[in-house]
Amino acid sequence: MPPLIFRPALLSRRGGSISIHICGTRQPSRIQARFNSTTPTTTITTTEAIKDANPIEEDTTEKTETNTPKPRRKKRLTEPLRILFCGSDAFSCASLRALHALQLSDPKGKLIKSIDVLVRPGKPAGRGLKRIAVGPLFHLAEELGLPIHRRDTFTGWDLPPAGHITHHETGKIVKHRAAHENSHKQPFNLIVAVSFGLFVPPRVLNTVRYGGINVHPSILPDLRGPAPLQHAILYARRRVGATLQTLHHNDFDRGDVLLQTPYPPGIPVREDCDVQELHDILAEEGARLLVEGLERDLHAVPPGSVKGGWRPSEEEMARGLVRDAPKVRKADAEVDWGCRTWGRDKELYPEGWGAADLARRFRAVGVKLGGDGQAGLWTRAITARYPTEKRMIFEDVRAVRCPERLRDVAGDVLIPKEVSSVVFSMVDQSGTQKPEEFRLPYIADGTAIILPIKVQYAMFDGVVSTTIDASYMDAVRIESIKVEGSKSKLAAHAMAEFKEDKLTMRDISSLDFTMDIMTKLVE
Repeated sequence: MPPLIFRPALLSRRGGSISIHICGTRQPSRIQARFNSTTPTTTITTTEAIKDANPIEEDTTEKTETNTPKPRRKKRLTEPLRILFCGSDAFSCASLRALHALQLSDPKGKLIKSIDVLVRPGKPAGRGLKRIAVGPLFHLAEELGLPIHRRDTFTGWDLPPAGHITHHETGKIVKHRAAHENSHKQPFNLIVAVSFGLFVPPRVLNTVRYGGINVHPSILPDLRGPAPLQHAILYARRRVGATLQTLHHNDFDRGDVLLQTPYPPGIPVREDCDVQELHDILAEEGARLLVEGLERDLHAVPPGSVKGGWRPSEEEMARGLVRDAPKVRKADAEVDWGCRTWGRDKELYPEGWGAADLARRFRAVGVKLGGDGQAGLWTRAITARYPTEKRMIFEDVRAVRCPERLRDVAGDVLIPKEVSSVVFSMVDQSGTQKPEEFRLPYIADGTAIILPIKVQYAMFDGVVSTTIDASYMDAVRIESIKVEGSKSKLAAHAMAEFKEDKLTMRDISSLDFTMDIMTKLVE
């Protein structure tokens, strides 16, 4: 190497900086020191945190003979992402579509290099369980031409290289047609879990450079758990949102909040919003947060360095604005006539559930997302002619004002001709309580039926009379019913085998009505 020949140094000061140029026989270089005349302050930014955690070499700027630097091109602070996307249902489909669109928008793959999809194996379904039903995410991944992995557990599974799948016949790891040429040397560096249902263990998270992130359809810490959409309806949340968080190593929904729908105000929803409408709103919002988070390199932020998200006050906690969202069970969709299951929740139903509560429960757990499964709230009823118990499903439930001829039943001695009655029953699945029967009056309104629920009554000088509150919904209207062993029918027709109407005028004392369900005494 020829010796350097030093020329006179040029010292200049401009714009709060000192530039020292030392010239030799080789390409000129520049050393620049910046300072502020004011008292120095330290600001820790997300970018600085990412640089510290990801020491990736910066682009060098080509120098000219005049030593005038060219404008720097924006360089990502993280390496291109090789994503393992874990999901199952329509909610996760929205996020996968958004990720795929983001990848296509950058043909050079500076942000997203590849996407693999992990789904849970299909389950037998249909008559005779001869058909294997797979989730919506599997079909979407096939449509997008992405590599698909099927696992029901992480136990005993080591992540393959990105773009490599298990051959369905030989069981060997083979390269997918969508994989890049050198993908056999490139492991996954980020796990994205959206409505997956399986816990990703620390053993797996520790093998990927950036760990894992998750989209959750609630404003955490509110509604932690597997059913936030349904419980948002049950708790009558009028403003909702989504959260982008890291995957916690020990528990669900306890990661660092990276990005969140601003709350307040949140996203307003209609009072009669059902779970499908809420699903569509938050699936879109969750996908937006995921894309924004990746574009801002939030996946590379060191744990604990971002203190984001809503932090409820003591007053908000006292108002019940932070609740859990446990899994929805079969019993959650049964009409709880005897307040044995969900009706025992005194925080939600301090005076027992009413018509509006039943209608809200239908919108929460009676509407099946994506049309999967049988919709509705279910109960059992006793047939009138040959007493036997049959299961029936209310396929729609709407809270309405109780008609006057049905409202007066509890205060009359004789039951009007047009009012029928039906006996519902509840069977304790645990076997600790005896079956109970609940007799309620109802009327047919066209092809629908109307049941009184918590009709308000008041006592004046020993006389019971109904009260009028135009804003109070005290009956439910049901348009269609599916009875066990039959197809769906109009409600009035489906009730034909259950109604007790042999007498034209009946003494109310001869029928043991369930007064605490159909009436509510007020002061």
